[in-house]
Amino acid sequence: MTRPSFREHERKLFESFLFRDTKSAWDKNENQRYLHDCIVKTSTFLKVRDREVSFLVGRKGSGKSTITHVLPLLSNRPPMAVVRIDFEQLPLTLCFNELSSRMEQFEELAKTFSPLYSYQLVWDAFLHLICAWELRESLPERSHLRRLLLQLVDTPVDSIIDETERTAVITKSLFAYSLRKLLDFVGPRTHAALSPLALPAKVASFTPSKFRDFVLGPKCAAIIATALNQITASNGRILITVDGFDTMTGYFTSHGHTSRDQNDFELEILLALLQTVLNKGPARLSGGKIYDVSDFCIAIPYDRFIALRVEDRDRYQYRHRFAAVEWSGMELSALIRKRLALLAKVPDPRGRLLEDRFSDVMRRGFPQFPDQLDFHFGSRKYRLPLFSYVLRHTFWRPRDVLFYFAALLTAFRPYERAKRQMPTEFVRQVIAGSTRFIVEDEFIKEFEDSFRNLRQVISAFRHAPQVLSWNGLKKRLDPLRFDMSTQEIAPANLEWKVEQLYNIGALGIILDYTTADKLSAYRHAFSFNEGRLLSDKLGRDLYPSLQYALHPVFEECLLLNTSQNPELVLPMGWADLHLNEEFRQTRPIT
Repeated sequence: MTRPSFREHERKLFESFLFRDTKSAWDKNENQRYLHDCIVKTSTFLKVRDREVSFLVGRKGSGKSTITHVLPLLSNRPPMAVVRIDFEQLPLTLCFNELSSRMEQFEELAKTFSPLYSYQLVWDAFLHLICAWELRESLPERSHLRRLLLQLVDTPVDSIIDETERTAVITKSLFAYSLRKLLDFVGPRTHAALSPLALPAKVASFTPSKFRDFVLGPKCAAIIATALNQITASNGRILITVDGFDTMTGYFTSHGHTSRDQNDFELEILLALLQTVLNKGPARLSGGKIYDVSDFCIAIPYDRFIALRVEDRDRYQYRHRFAAVEWSGMELSALIRKRLALLAKVPDPRGRLLEDRFSDVMRRGFPQFPDQLDFHFGSRKYRLPLFSYVLRHTFWRPRDVLFYFAALLTAFRPYERAKRQMPTEFVRQVIAGSTRFIVEDEFIKEFEDSFRNLRQVISAFRHAPQVLSWNGLKKRLDPLRFDMSTQEIAPANLEWKVEQLYNIGALGIILDYTTADKLSAYRHAFSFNEGRLLSDKLGRDLYPSLQYALHPVFEECLLLNTSQNPELVLPMGWADLHLNEEFRQTRPIT
């Protein structure tokens, strides 16, 4: 390969990782060289790193996977062992078929032993097994536990080069074994259920420690306990990350299954994991040493988390155990600046205002981009920083912002060669032309399983004014049914429908200056920049008096009428972004 073609190939790979990759790739060794120069230690990341929370809840593309990947690499004290669990690798179809083939035990599980509690026992056993696998190199060569693990994972995984495939084999083998042992454990007890005298003793024996001994054998359980005690004695920790919930939404439906039993099984398996972690063991009983020495980072999509909480009676437990993966505008500017500095190979000195650092990187690396965009909207003239103009077309997620900048970088090449600045109107055209991809590939696809007729609902606003009154919303939304998996109100009223559109970021509120000052909020309030302001601070009695705005990302694809807008929607400059960050009490960016 000649030198020029090699450099071009390297540039394409680098740019692909920095701007167009659709899933976090920080767990790949070849990308870890960019780690310290590229990762933004957001407020949410710091909460997880400091062990304040166990659950990450965020929308698609918000960076949940990135946090699970970089956490062991950027912890103040690296964990002694890292266990990665991917829900996509769980053999749920196999497990459900196994349950179905042993219907007697399955039905007894539902009638006598509670599936939710039973699946917590499965998770408990699986966590012990997979942690033991990670610690296996420290076990004696002739250890009973080592022999058991090698029997369960009968594929020679050390010969598998691909790390993802190796992890999948281990995960499938150990989880399927744990569930099969549950059925074996329940089997004798189904017959005892026929005898009123024998039933109490059999039910009483259905405990985490007894089931763990049944799965592992007493000798292996004792070996794991010893290993965990040694970790405690050395002040070590185990980090357990769980990701891949995004692929689990509607799992059985996507695999051609539709029965109620299958959907219940999916939900109960997921909820059982959350309960096991929340309670530090199955059903608030003493769960074992593993929960004392382990830190959990479980990434859950926003819509999936809401559905799980609807089913869980103990919702209060989640309050202080989860963090929403939400980015401030300034954090997003830091993410883009870091990647642009790497791409252009220009310095990114610390110690200055974030907006000055952003402008400096752009001036040094991409002088053909305008620093500010000057344009007219209606009868008013606006002057917005380039980053702010991009941000107003996003849902404040990394992938949205990265996508727009990738489009801009592709479009600016001719101006780079000609050494002339890209005109403001051309920048606006590039961004406008990219909005359809954000709506289709990010927004619609994110919610199509949980909000099944979202496309129909959004299409109801075609040719609508961008700024709407309550009556304007009523005209378009009253005839529509919202086909949502989390619906709790039947029939759904207009207030509930508006809240759903606000919560997913499609609809915002335009506050008057007095109300905005009183609430310490930006006048154009959307869920991504002002949280649950609509339902939590304003209340339904005020809804009819408010002005509403559709997100600017819909202007082109819905052909919204902006001629009657009193002002541009979401014109947030650097000063506005700083104030927004103060109001949200975001920690300093490092």
